[in-house]
Amino acid sequence: MKKTFQSRDDLINYVASIAPWAKGNASSIFGGSKAAMARLLQVDPVAYSRSRNDGDGAVSQLSPYIHHGILTLSQVRDHALRQVAAPEQAMRFIQELAWRDYWQRQAILHPEWLWQDVESYKTGFDAQDYAQSLPQD
Repeated sequence: MKKTFQSRDDLINYVASIAPWAKGNASSIFGGSKAAMARLLQVDPVAYSRSRNDGDGAVSQLSPYIHHGILTLSQVRDHALRQVAAPEQAMRFIQELAWRDYWQRQAILHPEWLWQDVESYKTGFDAQDYAQSLPQD
């Protein structure tokens, strides 16, 4: 299996050739440590705290890099703290990292919880009122 490529397009074409059944477009997210560090350098913890819940808020877009182990939570936290004058300015951002860590650990300890409702629905319907499978696209 080929592991080095001259360009991202070469990689995309290679994957398409060995997995013709894999439909869809390549992700717009570039992988690797260079891309992860470039994305990390763009994180603004103050802007994140102010607008994270807005539709066009200053989200970090670091999830894929954290998920795949390219960045650690400690690296991200330390970077956020270096970006601010006072630690409190990065508090909301760091809290989100902590929540991520907490829920990842809960999923490891209690994998069955991933398929159970934590609390009753707030829609006026019960879980059995909803379809068990998604319709075909």
